[in-house]
Amino acid sequence: MSENIKKIGMTGNVSDAETGSDENIATETKEIEVDLKTPEYDTLFQNAEFYIKKKVVEAVQITEAGLEAGDYKDLDVEYDEQTDQYIITTWVMRGEGEERKAEVEDKRRVVPGEWIVTNPKQQEGDRANNYPVPDETFKKRYEATDEAGKFRAKGKARIIKNPTGKKVVIEAPWGGPQTGDEECYFCAACDDETLETISPDNRYILSANDFATYEPVEGAAETPEKENEKFGEALIGRAKDEGEDGAETEKGPDPRVESLAIPLARDYAEKNYPKQEDGRFKPAWRGVNGEKAYKNKSPEDLVREGMTIEEAQKAVIDIANTPYDQYSEYWKEQNRGGAQFLIQLLEEYGEEEILKQDFVNDEAARQKFGHLIHENWISRNEWVKDPEYGNPALAKPYAELDPVEQQKDIDQIVILQKWIMEQKAPSEQ
Repeated sequence: MSENIKKIGMTGNVSDAETGSDENIATETKEIEVDLKTPEYDTLFQNAEFYIKKKVVEAVQITEAGLEAGDYKDLDVEYDEQTDQYIITTWVMRGEGEERKAEVEDKRRVVPGEWIVTNPKQQEGDRANNYPVPDETFKKRYEATDEAGKFRAKGKARIIKNPTGKKVVIEAPWGGPQTGDEECYFCAACDDETLETISPDNRYILSANDFATYEPVEGAAETPEKENEKFGEALIGRAKDEGEDGAETEKGPDPRVESLAIPLARDYAEKNYPKQEDGRFKPAWRGVNGEKAYKNKSPEDLVREGMTIEEAQKAVIDIANTPYDQYSEYWKEQNRGGAQFLIQLLEEYGEEEILKQDFVNDEAARQKFGHLIHENWISRNEWVKDPEYGNPALAKPYAELDPVEQQKDIDQIVILQKWIMEQKAPSEQ
């Protein structure tokens, strides 16, 4: 890639594909030049999920004798007389069906001691995807299997979907350009123990087919539920230190309300958003201040609409997977409203009365408290009555609700019962 390539952030800079020594990498359409080392990408990678390659790869270590004998020609290695170097061409498969074809991703020099890694083919007839890895890096990120020449990846990475929605070109960490299409992914290698990104320099492109060989790392980071539990424990401790009168202090809202809002938020996610194979909920993107125009739009969607990555990340929040302590004030307030009312019920009826209610078998108790909770919810959510955006099915009195919706109201008072027991447990031990 020529030296006049600009280092840019998320939105990129459109330029014609390069010519000269990289002319056979050029594509017919224009590409976005992307710099994965910017602060915007630092933030995006730090918030990304961890992945590990799930499939076994083939690999062979390069020797000088092997290069001279042409042993790696089938792995797309050729001798370049002009530069007196051995060059490997890395091909990737792009497109589907009749549109599926092999395209050059990059070219780079190979030397003895390095390894040539071959990814498994995604479809019959695909061209092999071969790329070189330095010996030190290979030993850190791959381990041998019982089968000769087969290795299993052990290195982890943070990976994000290409948010530009366009073809891209980056300055690869090994030097020279690397290209990706609209469906590619950006990858940042991580330290295996700390799971922090190794360096801004070790960031590169994965084709959609390459990404299919990865899977989320189970247990690599604490789930939002675990983070919420820790946050809640800290707040419960604060509640005991500050007293039980519920008065607001300079330290913020009633800590009892804050700690009760956490399980309410978690319960809402569990009942409204399906869980995915990786254990996370299906994302529920919302405007940080409840903007209707941003509902179900991810940061990537907003970037495609013209926002910068920084603007997009500040505009929306995934309320299904974000821990409560990282909610915007608007969304914390949505959960505080329900929690505040539950605290009011607690103060009005007392712990003993709340705890003795049988919300499984006592229909009178269900009707009484279900009505109170649902009417309070409607009073805090006037949108439900809106003729355009509202939901008539939820604007009904509790007694007329669908049984599933009735249970959601009852579940809130059950959460209060559990919360009371958690508060009592430490002092009774």
